[in-house]
Amino acid sequence: MLRAAFQPSTYQAETEVSLQIQPAVEVPLDTLARRATQAVPGFELQGMALPKSPADTVVRALGRLTSSPLYGNFSETIELSARTGRVLAAPDVRQASLGERAELVAFTLHFGQFGGWLVKVFWALGGLSPALLSLTGFLLWWRRQPAIKPTSQRPSQITPPTTNGMRPVR
Repeated sequence: MLRAAFQPSTYQAETEVSLQIQPAVEVPLDTLARRATQAVPGFELQGMALPKSPADTVVRALGRLTSSPLYGNFSETIELSARTGRVLAAPDVRQASLGERAELVAFTLHFGQFGGWLVKVFWALGGLSPALLSLTGFLLWWRRQPAIKPTSQRPSQITPPTTNGMRPVR
């Protein structure tokens, strides 16, 4: 999932491909979508990534599992052939290693991709709570500061500080 950030090929500049040489997907997209949803039980299609170059002949069906909402959006990727429509790879997230599943759950919880709009509101309020805590902490500190009051005594009438609780003799 995030491992692509550590691969040098992720940061290499892509060459622009003109519209005339776009690779053709020879199978209708509806057929590819149907085959992707049949490949993994409970798969909900959320998007498709088409080939980027003539050499690339793989269509990726991106989606999530309806039975496992904590794995998040786009947690499942099914690869299909752009020429034949055959399913090339259909890994099931539920059969992945514990570390990969924990990474998906952490990603989903971090971005608040589960639940409905109410969960997103709670997530937003939780994100704003550090700012609110620092603001209320500052206000409490500010109210606690003693106010500087002007003295009505002239400087000659102010007694010097005492030592050991005794006043100096005049």
